[in-house]
Parts: sequence; C-alpha cells; structure tokens
Amino acid sequence: MPGFLFCNELLLGSFTPRLHVSRFRIYLYDCLSHFHLIPKLNATGVLDIPRETTVHSQGIIEIDRLIEDVFPLTCDHVAEWSLTVIEDEVLEEKPEGVGTTFRVVTEEHGKQMVFQGVITRYEPPYLNAMHLTGKMFDIEAEYTFEDISERTRVTLISNVTGKGFFKVFLFLFGWMMNKSSCQATQKELESLKSFCEESAWFDSAAT
Repeated sequence: MPGFLFCNELLLGSFTPRLHVSRFRIYLYDCLSHFHLIPKLNATGVLDIPRETTVHSQGIIEIDRLIEDVFPLTCDHVAEWSLTVIEDEVLEEKPEGVGTTFRVVTEEHGKQMVFQGVITRYEPPYLNAMHLTGKMFDIEAEYTFEDISERTRVTLISNVTGKGFFKVFLFLFGWMMNKSSCQATQKELESLKSFCEESAWFDSAAT
C-alpha cells in the first residue's frame, strides 16, 4: 500500500520532499482517501485538522477480590502494578479527593514521559477519574468499579488528545491506534488483576 508507506516515511523523517507543495497536498489527500479518511480542506487548500483529535480505548476485567480492596490497590499503588508507570507522586492532596494533584512518569521502549495529573471525580469505592497533562498529549482516564458477588469488575476508559504534530499524527493514524490502544489497556488491566489477586497488602495490614 504505497500511500501508507509514503506517510510512514514522512513521519519517520526519512522522506525528502521533492514534490511541489500543491502536488504534495494532492498526494497526501489521495493517501488519506485510500484509507477512507477524507479530510476537509480550508479555503487555502490546507488540511483542516479537527481542533480535538482523540484516540479512545476501553478495557474491562474481573478480579477475584472484594471491591473494598481493589479500589485502593488500583488507585494508590499504580507504579506497583502498571506496565508503563514507573513513578506516581502525590503533589497536593485534597480532603475529598477531587482536586488532588499528582505527578506521573511513564516509560516505554526506553523513553520516559512526565505528566501532571489532577483528580476530577472521586467516589470510593466505585469511581476514580483524572486528567493528565503531557507535552505531546493529554489523557482523560476513568476507572469504574462494580461489586459482583465478592468479586470486582473494573472498567477503564481513556481518551488521548494530541497536541502539535502529534495531533496531526493522531488525525492520520488514530484509526490504527485505537485497536493497539485497547490492547495496551487490556494488558494493563491484566497486570492489575494479577497484582490485586496476589497482593497480601490488606492481609498483612489486618494482622
């Protein structure tokens, strides 16, 4: 599929433009049309990128542990169970939870990213939502917890909104990233499940 190869080379920085800018726009438009991503052009013929370009993901998992245990293990021990978060530091804690600020450091393929976070909804042990602000993109994440006969169903919904060039990248390839993002979300939840079911944190605290 030459359209994809062309766009991929451009994103990797290995493509040296030789086309006149107007021909380049036509070629890029044909690339997007090939994948049924028909963009709108503004009056000057430039691609009209939506103000908010977002990748959505959702994952659900059932954990063999009480909801009263799963909620704090999920929310207060992120760096211990997450596959990507390596640091999770509370900066300012609010009594009711909402408004609490924190700092998160993630690492993937050797690359670290720093996010500033704030809790937007906090209803223990049923809901925890947050907004994370990063350099390349922002994340809205919401965990919901459901009691199902001494087990807990956890649902994670997240929306990633791009900034700058990454906004254009999401516009072009977000349709591919949605699937991989959902797969990554499910892997995170599977890691959470293992951590909650194997953790003796509450057992040792009760003795």
